[in-house]
Amino acid sequence: MKLRFLALIIVLFILGCKSSKELSSDEITAYYNENITVLDLSESVPKNSKFIRTIEVKEVGRDRQDNFYRAIAKLKRLCEKEGANYIKITELRNDEFLPLKLKVDILYIDQTNIDSQSKKNDKTAVIYFYRPDQYYGSAGRFRIVNSKGEIVQDIKNNDKFKNVTSNLGKVDFYSPKLGKNQISIELQSGQEYYVECRFYQKGWTKVVAAMTLQSSEIGREGYLSTEQKN
Repeated sequence: MKLRFLALIIVLFILGCKSSKELSSDEITAYYNENITVLDLSESVPKNSKFIRTIEVKEVGRDRQDNFYRAIAKLKRLCEKEGANYIKITELRNDEFLPLKLKVDILYIDQTNIDSQSKKNDKTAVIYFYRPDQYYGSAGRFRIVNSKGEIVQDIKNNDKFKNVTSNLGKVDFYSPKLGKNQISIELQSGQEYYVECRFYQKGWTKVVAAMTLQSSEIGREGYLSTEQKN
């Protein structure tokens, strides 16, 4: 029994090594194809969408972020072949010791029918908070509080949430107990912001909570590849 378990570990390690190579230039180009939009688990599909089919992708490798990029690159190439321009994520598993599992619907949406006027009239901003999966501090609670002292939400390890607010202008967020690691955002209507939340070790025993305002490109990648707890 022990020998079988050891053999399984070796096989998984070899598979991980094989598939943990760097992304090719073709995969990078496909991933950043802006003609195909990826919708997260929490994002709704526009009413004028045409369903094409459901696809499930699995990736084995040691780097979970690369696994996600590679899976999305595959799906975007498939969308080009099948005339789809939207990918709607319906299931995501991206744990440290398991293969990535991604289930999606691919769709075609006529962009000319999207009401652009509603975006102009939007008086809200969207903040995407996400906490990537990490071993250190994984059991700790990351509480996000605004400048008024109101609790926005507690965010678990490998979790995320979307915060829509009409409170525009300069807004501060911090995490109490672990030091007021404050972040200030100048919120503008119709804009999206991505905030990464992490724990860090400072010295031998001190734990620090950090929030980082990421660029739209880096932030959306991090948000999409992070799971969402129910």
